[in-house]
Amino acid sequence: MADLGGVEAKLKRAESHITELQVLIGARFDVNTDFFRREEHTDPSKYVYKIDVVPKVDPEWKVIIGETIFNMRSALDHLAQQLVEFDKGTPDKHTQFPIRESIFNEHGKESLTTIRPGRRSRAIVQAVEAVQPYQRGHDFAKHHLWILNHLSNIDKHRLLLSAVSRIDPTASWWGSDLGAPPISPQFTWHPLEDGDEVASFEFGDAKPDPDFDPHLSLTVSLDEGPPNGIIRIFPVVQLLAAIHWYIGFNISMEFAPLMVVPFEWP
Repeated sequence: MADLGGVEAKLKRAESHITELQVLIGARFDVNTDFFRREEHTDPSKYVYKIDVVPKVDPEWKVIIGETIFNMRSALDHLAQQLVEFDKGTPDKHTQFPIRESIFNEHGKESLTTIRPGRRSRAIVQAVEAVQPYQRGHDFAKHHLWILNHLSNIDKHRLLLSAVSRIDPTASWWGSDLGAPPISPQFTWHPLEDGDEVASFEFGDAKPDPDFDPHLSLTVSLDEGPPNGIIRIFPVVQLLAAIHWYIGFNISMEFAPLMVVPFEWP
């Protein structure tokens, strides 16, 4: 009988790592710490903010990130073994959950996405195909499982993934008077270094409020993957949490009902 207990255990361990990482990064990048300074600009309708000293990324965080990725990838491989057994097969050393960016094989021919040593159940094949990155076409690199597999492959062949400090535009906010011209923000997206400009705000024809506060904050993201890709832009805690949710949701909604086994999630 299929048993998803190992899958649950791996996902729970990944969840605990994500929570730990959130706490550690939050403590270092406390929003109440004054990292930024406003600098005078030649344009009186513009405010520019810089950072004097960028907090360092703790190498321990990179280890936790790698362990989180390992546990999520391992959860999928445990799922693959259970799918093989459910289909009356015997898992072998090649059994793992397939993650493909293209429906075509190395010979350019369309091929089914199966779990080695080969599954006969069409229901299993359809469930596995439904979560493949190639379902997004040219946007396969934005798929949760492509990102997971990409990072997993890097982590296997390198001591640590590259993590960097960045400004977090999604956490920035400010108020403005009703009817006032819109404020045009510009944020720095590249990894920060000491003395960098992190953001600027243009007020158009309006006179900037001397008490204007954009509530800037820092985050940590991975310096991996395609240029300007999701991996680089998203805060790493949010990225890992999104992948974790995607895996758990699809197992609970697709694979567990298929095998008629309990699966505790979230």
